[in-house]
Amino acid sequence: MKSKVLIFLAFALVAGSCAKDNEAPIQTTPVLSENIKELQIPANFSLAVWVTSSGTLDTNWFTDEDGNRNNEKIY
Repeated sequence: MKSKVLIFLAFALVAGSCAKDNEAPIQTTPVLSENIKELQIPANFSLAVWVTSSGTLDTNWFTDEDGNRNNEKIY
């Protein structure tokens, strides 16, 4: 996790230094906090994400109100 943060900070530094005076700087500020505020999941809804060994998102496991599991592929 620390390496991802360092890579992001390095990108922000390079993007800021490469911007010319007459051009708008590249926006590197994430808007994740705004998206998280809008995300609402019911309390009785559990979610587990399985990632394959190649690192791609393979399946999403949903448990409904009755405890039944639904396995759906994500493409």
